[in-house]
Amino acid sequence: MFRPLPRTTLAWLVSTLVTQGLLPGAVDAQGPTASAPGSIEIRIAPRDYVIAHEARVPGAGYHGTSPYYDLVVQTISFLNRSDRPVTLEGGTIELLAGGDLLQQTAISKAEMLRTQAAAVEITKMNFPDALDVEYSAKSLVPEGFTFSPTLTLAPRSVGLVDDYYLVVRSRPDQLRITARGRDEAGVECTGTLTVPIRTYQSKNAYAWPLEPGEWFVVAFPGLHSHHRWTATTEHGLDITMVDSRGSWAQGGAADWRTGKVAHWEDWYAYNKKVLAAAAGVVVKVVNDVAFPLEFWNRRAGETLEAYRERIGQKQMELFMAPGADAMSVAGGNHVVIRHANEEYSFYAHLAYGSVRVKVGQAVVQGEHIAGVGGTGEAPAVHLHFQVSDSPSMTTSRTFPVHFSNIHVNEQFADSFEPTLFFQPGFFITTARLPE
Repeated sequence: MFRPLPRTTLAWLVSTLVTQGLLPGAVDAQGPTASAPGSIEIRIAPRDYVIAHEARVPGAGYHGTSPYYDLVVQTISFLNRSDRPVTLEGGTIELLAGGDLLQQTAISKAEMLRTQAAAVEITKMNFPDALDVEYSAKSLVPEGFTFSPTLTLAPRSVGLVDDYYLVVRSRPDQLRITARGRDEAGVECTGTLTVPIRTYQSKNAYAWPLEPGEWFVVAFPGLHSHHRWTATTEHGLDITMVDSRGSWAQGGAADWRTGKVAHWEDWYAYNKKVLAAAAGVVVKVVNDVAFPLEFWNRRAGETLEAYRERIGQKQMELFMAPGADAMSVAGGNHVVIRHANEEYSFYAHLAYGSVRVKVGQAVVQGEHIAGVGGTGEAPAVHLHFQVSDSPSMTTSRTFPVHFSNIHVNEQFADSFEPTLFFQPGFFITTARLPE
């Protein structure tokens, strides 16, 4: 999902809204690990394993024999199950291959404090969807535990740190996290968690989810993608159409990103056909998010800063409204399809009234299901597409996806396929170009 605001919606919420209330009891989804006296329990989200990408293969200027891999450790929690306070002193994140150490990274106490302060503020807002999206709270925080605002964890409290991006030459197979601390008597407390690292290969064959044409990849799960830093969107794609200026719409070259495109039809990708990426059954449809441009566009005389502030305020009102569906607020009109092997494809920001399918309907690969739109967090017309392990956009894990019918119109493209097959800024077509 494209966010033109200078900060993410949830970060804006953290910095501008402070109300009373506590997070409702969370489900102990990950289950306890070792909690012996003097130990710190460590959890990660997403749970059980971490997905590594083959970020750079040999060739096209890189002369090494081993690919580079990258991964993001989204969120780590440190639980104090003891009956006495424990003060965190830091820790390490290690990448291993066959038991050998490939790389070690220190866990920063300053980053712990930053993450914990943000989690405490969101907790005060009584906004559990935000805690799930930002920190996978249901998986990391057992029932009856609270976030600690400091490095000293009271009994039944939790410390956090997030967003560790790691890149390593050669493939790692294990992630090992250690934590260090001391109790009030000065006795050392430690914790260790080791989980596998996997390179994920989809169980299903997916086709490009848009009609034939030349498409521009705005966001792909690389270092610069805003989706990469959230577990529930980590492998999401944003796709649109642009002209020779790089503009998404007719009019001034920068109108598309400053709220000045007057009509939906002025966006090049608007109402282009969205196609089912694989055969499956529709499990969710939202088709009634109107998103009127007369409100969501910039007003005459309104500064860009004032425009972004006004839109941010409105988004928060929608998120916090009683009974609000957070995914309809963030993703606008959207469709979720269940495929074989319990994989789900998600299509967001669809044009108002454009959805052509209903819940329970079986679809075939390539079937026209909706039109590209700009509903959701901001009027920027594009398709957000991802494949996940559940139909929930607040608690799911996303997977890398490769497409069976695309060509990258880019120098050295042949050396990228089928591993590193495109990146943000690449143009994609659904037919082979002439040799």
